[in-house]
Amino acid sequence: MDDDLKGASDPATRLGGAQAVARALDILDAIAERPMKLPELAVQVGLSTTTCYRLANALVSRGLLSTSGRSGYALGDRVAELGAALKAQRSKRAKG
Repeated sequence: MDDDLKGASDPATRLGGAQAVARALDILDAIAERPMKLPELAVQVGLSTTTCYRLANALVSRGLLSTSGRSGYALGDRVAELGAALKAQRSKRAKG
């Protein structure tokens, strides 16, 4: 079995992954309120600056957050794309 896949069935690994996802979603929720620079964002979500930086940059790499020098982190274009996809799916379901 591939070493990367072995850890996937380990409960500790799964919990850690779920925790990272929850923290990343906390970051998205905070930034949805308003753009923030890293130090403020870390305090807002209750994470160390290092952990917040790592997670925020993972979200940037997926387009869920964007960065600008003055305002810090803001929602990325991918959030709008996901919103449009949700709207289209709901429209299809409503039509039957």
